[in-house]
Amino acid sequence: MPRVRHVLAFGAVPLTCGCGWFVDLGGLSDGPATVDAATDDAPAADGSGPPLPDAGPDAPTSSRYRAAVLEDGPTSYWPFDDEPGTLVAVDVIGGKNAVVNGKAVFGRAGIVGTGVTLEARESYLEVGNVYDFAGSAPFTIEAWAEPVLDSAFLNIGGKRDGDRFGWVLYFRQEGTAQFEQRWMSGERVGYNETPRAYARPAHVVVTFDGAKLAMYLDNEKFLKVFVPATGSAMTVGASLVWGGGYTGLLDEIAIYDKALSPERVSAHYKAAGR
Repeated sequence: MPRVRHVLAFGAVPLTCGCGWFVDLGGLSDGPATVDAATDDAPAADGSGPPLPDAGPDAPTSSRYRAAVLEDGPTSYWPFDDEPGTLVAVDVIGGKNAVVNGKAVFGRAGIVGTGVTLEARESYLEVGNVYDFAGSAPFTIEAWAEPVLDSAFLNIGGKRDGDRFGWVLYFRQEGTAQFEQRWMSGERVGYNETPRAYARPAHVVVTFDGAKLAMYLDNEKFLKVFVPATGSAMTVGASLVWGGGYTGLLDEIAIYDKALSPERVSAHYKAAGR
């Protein structure tokens, strides 16, 4: 029996079901632990651990935004403030670092700090066999993205087993955003229907609270969501097979093991100075 590889991807890949662009982030672990922003994010008594940024009204926008993210306890967070020329994007919370495949240009101006651009559809960042979002487990996927739209779908991120099962978050050719998740006995789909262009990064958020899917684009909640009764866990096995890839800027990607409320999604958006 051939060996299969489970992969989470951000920024590249086409879907046979009509979706298409996510970059592979390598090394995310199954079942990431919850991070308590009031305790685990705070510096330890010996001075170790990531300090919370100053979130006061006079703090820089980057500090206010990142404090808002950390307050909600992400399980992984890639701010993409990595040095130009690096081959690894650091997950500053979960240690699930993303390995560059192809050409990724760090140091680009981002929504706060810097971001990364993928300049060829063959390029992506690989994380690994993590974040299945199976069954009724709650989750949130958050990203800032400024795609270069063309005639193909553009994957922000995703994880697929062959050409059918798994999940993907992507932009369609006309600039609408969509999320699809399919497993043996069900599916979740959310999308907006308003075409748009992107002259600056957009805030894209998907949440699932165990029963209900929600999606947001620049602080506006999508009306089109379909969530059937949950069934067996999503099947994840082979490498991503969709073509298409992603071109454009990605920044401040975070994953949570809970559904952010509309108020917290709005707080993140506003903390970025929007």
